[in-house]
Amino acid sequence: MFKKKQKFFSIKRFLLLLVLAVFLAFGSKVFIAEAYRIPTSSMETTLSAGDYVIVNKLTYGPRTPEYLPFTGIKIPSIKFPIISNIERNDVLIFDFPDILNTDFPNGKSNYIKRCVALPGDTLSIINRIVYVNGHELPPPSTLHFSRTKSKYFGVPNKFIFPNDAEWNEDNYGPILIPRKGLSINLAPRNFKRWMDLIKYENPGRIVYSESNKLYFEGEELTSYTFKNNYYFFLGDNRDESFDSRFWGFVPEQNIIGKPFFIYWSVNHNAEITDISKLWNSIRWSRIGTIIK
Repeated sequence: MFKKKQKFFSIKRFLLLLVLAVFLAFGSKVFIAEAYRIPTSSMETTLSAGDYVIVNKLTYGPRTPEYLPFTGIKIPSIKFPIISNIERNDVLIFDFPDILNTDFPNGKSNYIKRCVALPGDTLSIINRIVYVNGHELPPPSTLHFSRTKSKYFGVPNKFIFPNDAEWNEDNYGPILIPRKGLSINLAPRNFKRWMDLIKYENPGRIVYSESNKLYFEGEELTSYTFKNNYYFFLGDNRDESFDSRFWGFVPEQNIIGKPFFIYWSVNHNAEITDISKLWNSIRWSRIGTIIK
């Protein structure tokens, strides 16, 4: 009888420890650190497609899950404040900003880029050189271009954000990065640029333009005060990067964390037909690399 009772308590203790281990692992994944895979070459050579990285989530405002684990049921999510300030040239992972009404990936897609401008900054790109608040931003050592020449100033790219600007990838701006509490004046020359962002910050509210005027809930809107902080991101592989030049600003609440360590790397383009080719596809020199 005593042995049966002891066995029962052993099983109960094991299950309790198992539940605790799962809870701690889940909590660590949500609030402290998580592993991610790099899917594209837009951050080459800082990060290569096929790199697996550990991301620090704690200091950049962890967020509770948006869906119940192992289900597609959406639940309210809480974003905690950012503890450590984001700095220019930080490499960060974020949810794709679902602000523009386009066919781009939705907010479930994770992107990794380099932050080049902070809330309240004014950014310009002149012949591929990035300027922030009138000063040249020191480029990362990994910055490179696939095209030999810069695109000419005044030759617009219709896919560039915002779509009313006569800009291209290499000559861009100036553009203001919105900051929480910052007010702007709205006029026919600029309200198209800000209309999607105003809609994003006011879900369910009616925002529309008519006769060269912008209306909010039926009343003309001549100024607007931003409710959130935003950031501007670029890829290190500049000509092959789908970044803020094409889809705009990243809200602070979309930022997940900072990748700091490559724990695994494999060439996904390699044809793997046997163990030797699998072994050769592993990029040993990248494993253990600290991300800067």
